[in-house]
Amino acid sequence: MLNIAHWIKYVPQWIIAITAFFGLWTWKKKLSYERKMRIVDNFHDAVHEFIIKVGSKIQILEFIKVSIEIYEQVFENDPARKEEFTCGLEEFIKTCGEKYSMLLKSELDDRPIIHIYTLSTKIHALNMKNSISAVNCYKQLEWFYDTIQKTAIKLSMTSLYWENPKVKEDMNQLKKLDIKQLKNSLHEAKDCMLKFARKNYNGL
Repeated sequence: MLNIAHWIKYVPQWIIAITAFFGLWTWKKKLSYERKMRIVDNFHDAVHEFIIKVGSKIQILEFIKVSIEIYEQVFENDPARKEEFTCGLEEFIKTCGEKYSMLLKSELDDRPIIHIYTLSTKIHALNMKNSISAVNCYKQLEWFYDTIQKTAIKLSMTSLYWENPKVKEDMNQLKKLDIKQLKNSLHEAKDCMLKFARKNYNGL
C-alpha cells in the first residue's frame, strides 16, 4: 500500500507531462500543416500567374510562324528578292525580326520561373503528396519559357551571314515551331499543378 501511495502522488506530474507532450506534438503538426498549405497556395498562384503571362505569347508565335511561311512563298515567286536575300526567312528576320523579338520578351523575366523552380524543389524535398506532379509542372513551364527565349534570340539576329549553311540550318528551326506542342505544354503544366494541389488540399 505504501508503494501504491508513493506512486499515486506522481500521477498529476505524469498527466501534466503527457498533456504537455501531446500539446507540443499538436502544435508542431499544426505548424507543419500551415507551412505546407502556404507552399501549396504559393505554388498554385505562381503557376497560374505565369501561365496567364506566357500564354499571351502563343498568338505572337502563331503570327510569326504564319508570317515566315508567307515570306517564304513570296520569295519563291519573286526573282528580285533572290538578288538581296538567300531565302524568305532571312528577309523576314531582317525586316521584322527585331520587332517580334521585343514582343516576345516584353514583360518577361526569369524571376517567375525561378520562383516556381524553387517551390517545386522545396515540395520535392519535403516529400509532399504527389510532388512529382509539381516537378513535372515546372519542367513543362521551363521548356515553354526556354522556347520563347530561344525564339526571341534568333529573331533578333539580323546581321548573320546567311551564306553559311550552318547559319541557315540553325535559323530554320524557327520554321519548325510546333504551336500545338507549345499549347499542350501549358495545358499539361496546369493539369499537373491542379493534380498536386488537389491531392494536398484533400490530404493534408
